[in-house]
Amino acid sequence: MLQNVVGGLQGIVDHAMVGHYVGLTANAAIGVSLQVFILVIVFIASVFSGMGVLVARFTGAGDAENVNRTVYQAFLTAIFMGVGILAPVGYLLAPWLLDLVNAAPEVQREALPYLRIMFVFSIGMLTFFMMSGALRAAGDARTPLRLGVLMTIANIVLNVILIGGLGPVPALGTAGAAMGTAIASGLTGVAFLWLLFSGRLVIRFDRHMSFRPDWPVIRELFRFGLPTGVQGIAMNVAGVMLLRFIGSLEHSAEAQAAYAVGYTELFSLITWTSVGPDERDRRGGGPEPAWSRTAAQVGLRGRGDWRRRGGRRRHRVPGHPATAPGHLRADRGGRLRAGPPAAGGPASPACSSPWR
Repeated sequence: MLQNVVGGLQGIVDHAMVGHYVGLTANAAIGVSLQVFILVIVFIASVFSGMGVLVARFTGAGDAENVNRTVYQAFLTAIFMGVGILAPVGYLLAPWLLDLVNAAPEVQREALPYLRIMFVFSIGMLTFFMMSGALRAAGDARTPLRLGVLMTIANIVLNVILIGGLGPVPALGTAGAAMGTAIASGLTGVAFLWLLFSGRLVIRFDRHMSFRPDWPVIRELFRFGLPTGVQGIAMNVAGVMLLRFIGSLEHSAEAQAAYAVGYTELFSLITWTSVGPDERDRRGGGPEPAWSRTAAQVGLRGRGDWRRRGGRRRHRVPGHPATAPGHLRADRGGRLRAGPPAAGGPASPACSSPWR
């Protein structure tokens, strides 16, 4: 939740600075650009939702190898989609996307460089979102928070330098805001990768990992993530259509600027505070994170059968000793708990990989 609040503050600082140094056309430019950018990037980021489900599932099962494998394949997929698809396609389609929201000519002049920079250098932001989601799903919410705070501070410092100009650096206006975001998120993405390869986090990358795609893993990422992507697009299309209607008004630049500041930033900041884990789950029993228990339950549900006994649901994976009756069960609150293992079975709950 705190990380999402920090992200909201970053956008508010962008609007405050470009509004002061450039004017309301810059506020409108950032507003329409971000709405279009989110509409496009939400589909690519949907793979991270699938990754989160699988990471939490394997974390709850104590399967560190498949956790690392899943995140690494999600990282390779993000690089391909961000650099190979989003950057070139977004750069070419940026003028058409701005016409789609009826941006006024003066707004388009400010928005076009901003939107193109965001598309071309989106890999840093994609890496940050992906690694943050992976670590939270694995039970580490503090590392993304710390790096998110550092990214916001770096973005603010870069905005001061690039938007208004400082010393030998000229004032870049709206483009400077995009450059500050791209540089800050890129540096944060590099920091994430360094931590992963250094072995300091619960998720680890190895230098001997292959760049070859693992198609069974990637299919699972999209199988879980695509519904989230479709939902995200459906929700953001309404925002694009509203901006298109506002752009058809007589004073469209002023109206889009007001919409950008009043809705896109302040409303998002308020709603982002509701996105976070339930504190009751944080206090729940068991050594594994609550998110891992929930996602493990979801992942297991399609691979066996649920049976209700004595007010509790018990899950069985046929032929798997770790999920024999009484070993892995979900209580009324939806939490997975370990019961007495079956004769000859392992002492800790586990689940099988979907691609083995």
